Order: sequence, then C-alpha cells, then structure tokens
Amino acid sequence: MKLYSVIFCLIFLTGCIKEKNNPLLGLWENNREKTLTILKNSNSVPASILHCYESKLCGNSALNFTSEYVHTILKNKRGLVISDDERPYKLISILSDRIKVVYDDEEEFNIYLERNEFYVELEFEGYEYKEFYKRTTVNL
Repeated sequence: MKLYSVIFCLIFLTGCIKEKNNPLLGLWENNREKTLTILKNSNSVPASILHCYESKLCGNSALNFTSEYVHTILKNKRGLVISDDERPYKLISILSDRIKVVYDDEEEFNIYLERNEFYVELEFEGYEYKEFYKRTTVNL
C-alpha cells in the first residue's frame, strides 16, 4: 500500500510541475494590429488576406489555455463572441524558441513564444505568414 501511495504522489506532483511550467496558461488575444502591420510590409501578400485583416473579418480571436484544453473564442467585427470551441491539447516540448503542441492527439504545430506574446505560422492559398497573439491574463 505504501508503494502505491508513493507512486500516486509522484504522478500528482509531476502533473503539478508540468502545469506550472506551461507558459501558455491563460488568455491570449489576437494582435491583429501587429499581424496587419507585418502583412502590409510584405510585397507578396495576397490581397484577400490583407483585406480580411483590414476589414476586421480576420484577427478577431482569442485563445484561452487551461491545463488540458484550449478554448478558441471567435468574435465578430464588433467584438461580440460568436463561437467558443474547446479542444484538448498537450505540450510535446518546450524549447528555447518554440513550444510544440498537439491538438486532439493529431494536429501538431509550433507556437513561437516571445515574452508575453506569441505567433503561429499560418498558410492560406500558398502564402505563409505569422499571426500574433498577446497575453491578456494568466490562469493560476
């Protein structure tokens, strides 16, 4: 019985350490202004992508990371929530320049963290670009 108690405590403590070391915990708002500025400085950005961010059809999302789930919150042009989708995620690795995450045990991608901001690399119609998010709150 003592061995099972020790194993349970180790598993519990390991989970706590893992959660405390998760730099994604909290609410991250889309930084549409920064994304748009970088897109405007690109010579090859498709007009459809630029129009989407300029007209506020794109860049109106937030991501809320808990220890097990990420909530993708979509807003309309006026900032009203139109969708809140919850998906399980796991941290695969935390490196000095990026965090590798897997959604739903199948979709893997990198998040490039820079202090209280991160970006993800997106692709649309063959054009690759960065979409930026800024930290709003931290979940403790």
